[in-house]
Formats: sequence, C-alpha cells, structure tokens
Amino acid sequence: MKKTLKEYKGDDLRKIVNFAQSEIERIFYPQKFYHLYIQLDMEDSLERATKIDEAKEYLKITGRAAAIVDDIIGQTDGLLLEFQGTMLHVAYRKASVTEKEVLQNIGTIHRSLKGLKARHDQLYGWRMAMDSGMTLLVSGRLISGETSLVSLAKSANRPAKFIYAQKHSIENEEDRDLKREHLAMFREDDTRTTITDLNELPWLRELEEEVNFSNKDYKVEVRGLHRPIQKQVEQTFAMAKPVPFSDATSGEHFAYFGWVMRADLDGFTQTVADCHDQPEQLAELALQFSQIMDHAENFSHQHNLSMVQLPWAGDNYTTAVTFHNIEDYNKARKENLIEFSLDFEEYMETVTNVSDFKGWAQGIAGGDSDSRHAGTVFISSVKTPNRSFIIGAGIGMGRSVQAFTDMNPNVDEFAVFNEDRNHLLKPYKEVIQDDNKVNNEKSTLFKKGLKDEFIKARKEISDDINFIKPVPSLVSVGTSTVSITPRSYAE
Repeated sequence: MKKTLKEYKGDDLRKIVNFAQSEIERIFYPQKFYHLYIQLDMEDSLERATKIDEAKEYLKITGRAAAIVDDIIGQTDGLLLEFQGTMLHVAYRKASVTEKEVLQNIGTIHRSLKGLKARHDQLYGWRMAMDSGMTLLVSGRLISGETSLVSLAKSANRPAKFIYAQKHSIENEEDRDLKREHLAMFREDDTRTTITDLNELPWLRELEEEVNFSNKDYKVEVRGLHRPIQKQVEQTFAMAKPVPFSDATSGEHFAYFGWVMRADLDGFTQTVADCHDQPEQLAELALQFSQIMDHAENFSHQHNLSMVQLPWAGDNYTTAVTFHNIEDYNKARKENLIEFSLDFEEYMETVTNVSDFKGWAQGIAGGDSDSRHAGTVFISSVKTPNRSFIIGAGIGMGRSVQAFTDMNPNVDEFAVFNEDRNHLLKPYKEVIQDDNKVNNEKSTLFKKGLKDEFIKARKEISDDINFIKPVPSLVSVGTSTVSITPRSYAE
C-alpha cells in the first residue's frame, strides 16, 4: 500500500508527538519552523567515560539540560525534536511564534543553563545556532518508547553543521567564531551569519522571570511560568534503582562492553538542499527516507548480535553492539567488528540504491578496557515531563562521533578507532591505513579503510582455514526484537 503524508493541523505543536505515534506513516506536510541547536560544551572525558561516576555526571548534565529546555520552550509552542548527547535540537512553528518571542525564549534558556553550570564544574558553557525555513518532520521509530522527530530541511542542517565545525574542527576556543555563550543566526536565502553574545541580547533586559536554583534539592524554578521547570529532576536523574531497559520512561541506566557504529547516508544533505524548500519535493524525499529508516530498523531486529539502536541524528544511523563481559567483547571485536559493518552495508544496499543515494560512510569505535572499567558503552533513557529520549556515553559513543569530525570519511569508507584496529584479524587490520585529519594533520587516533577492500579481506578469512571463522551474523527472524539483557550500574 502506498504511503501517504499526514498533515498535523493542531494548535499545540507538542501534540504532534502523540499524533506521530498513532499514525503508521508518521510523516507530515512541510511547515515553516525556526530551528535552534544548543550544544553543551563540557569535559570531553565525560562523553568517553569508562567509569560509572563519569558516565553518571555526563548523563546528569545532559539530562537536566534537556529537562530545563523542554519545559521552557513549551511556553512558546516549542518542541524538543532531538536530544543527541551534547546537542539539543528545538523547533518553533513560525505560524504561532514571532522571532522576538523565540529570542526571549532563548534568553530564558541561557539564564537557566547558567544555574546548571554553577552546579556542575565540568559544564563549561554552550553554543547556540538558529535558522528558519520550510521543514518536513518524520517521526522516529519509537525504539523502546523513544520519541525523537527527524527534520528534513536545509534550515535544520545548516546550524547543526556550523556548530559541529566550530566545536570539533577548531581546537582553541579563542580561534572559534562561535564562542561559548554566543548565538549564531542564519537567515533564509542568505549564507551570512550573525553572531551575538547571549549575555547582550536586548530581550534579556525585558525578561521578568527570576531563575532560582536551590542548593539543597536542585529544583529549578522560573517565576512567571505555568509550573516549576522539571520539578521532578532529582528523582528522574538520581541514578537510583535500575529497571528493565524495555521501559524507557523510567530513567534507567545500563553499562555494557561494546562498540558503536555510526553510518552517515552520503548525499542526503545535498538532496535536501536540492529540494529548495519545495513541499512536494521534500514530501517525496521523506517517503524515501522513511523506507530507509524502516529497513535499518529491520536490520537491528534481524541481526544476531545484541545491540541498542539509538535515535537517528538526521541521516545518521547509530547503534551500539553490546556484550555483558569484557571477554565476549574482545572476542567479538576481533572477529565481528568489521563484519558487522559490512552486514549493515549489504542489508541496506537495495533500499539505498532504489533511493538514488550514494551509500554510507562509517565511524566505528569501541576502545580498550579492562576489569577496572565499568564498560565502554553506557545507555540511559532520559524522561522529561513530556518526552522520553535514549542517549549514550562511553568510549565508543565519543570516539565514533570524533571519527566523523576528525576524518570526515567519504562514501564506502570506514574510519576506525586505532585501539580497535590493533585487535582485528590480520586481513582486516591490513586494510586500515594511516590518513590525515580534515586539517591535514596525521591522525593518531583513527585510520581508514575502503569497503571493497574489507570485502576482499572477509573472503580471504573465509577461504583460509588458518583463520578463526566469524559466526555468521545476519539471521532471518522476521521482525521479532533482539532480546537485550543489560548489565545494570548496580551490579
């Protein structure tokens, strides 16, 4: 049956989340939105945590920031679309809010985050970027209750890429155009960017709300709003009693050994730009992308390795392959790390080719660990009063993002964390070679290999009796969900 688009005509943008969950197609006619990205700048070691305390601190900071933002934006019909680690993506519908109201909202967020920063020394600040334009929303796949929405628009891509380039491609803060506590503003049909110090926004002087952070119980209040901001923040993020992972509404947190694979759909960003904000073209693109998301979800269900699929970040598919102990992790990493990525490429080939996209670029990282470490991957669900999000921390999470920012792999290239390369079967290891970072300096953390060369190496392994044969990894089990039995922080 041909998929059709559903138009959301309600007055309250937040209700679109419930509307999305009730509709099979979960695709919506384009509307004009303001897009705001907030990037939390914190100690890098937290995102690459190997210890429980580090992971907890990372998840507490990001979770509390999401709760604060989610509540504040509700005052101006804003919606938290995505929560991707240190990056929060907010949308405001232009039909129901003015630019001045959005900027006033941004001022309230900025002041509230200052209170959060005062309580967490490892939160150094934040950067924001804003754009506006025609946008088409596609609902996420509601993995374990997750409620992200994917946005297809040049106005959503542009500020995100600008922030990432400023944060990750420029090492020194003083050399960045977009410094901490600053806002970059794009205009429709204009490539120029205006950068403003958030502390000097004229609208800040018009705000009447007083921000009060209690030193005792960490309740956050903004006077004049309809309710205290995330008054349940302590019980939600206290990292207390663990609960089953399948219930993503209770704020549970689990530790694993494992690696993270991020696969970026090459050519997608340009295809969105080529739509030139035309609703019909965006709608057709959304139908294609929805099929790709469905196919990737099936891959997550049908593969025999246990994994946790994280929310899509635009056209980026992310999954964590997980193990209960370090012995199983090290064995699988040696034999299956590259094998798993090839499985994904092969499984997605038909739907990618039909959609006329070029293919996938991958960033892969797990990292070394030992018995002193709690794991290499930490997964948590973060619940705000209105939403539920799944986020991750750990070596694999942080380094797999860095693989893209440092190495910018092309289509059919795998950027592999060097600690993992050193443990691979020899034919795979030999494919992965030194390469330069985007700044032309030689990378000491990552190396690259080509997909076609990995395929040849896999055949060499299969044909040579001297090599351990990896267990066949792709199995057909219909659409039944892979069983996940995590090891909780408390164990």
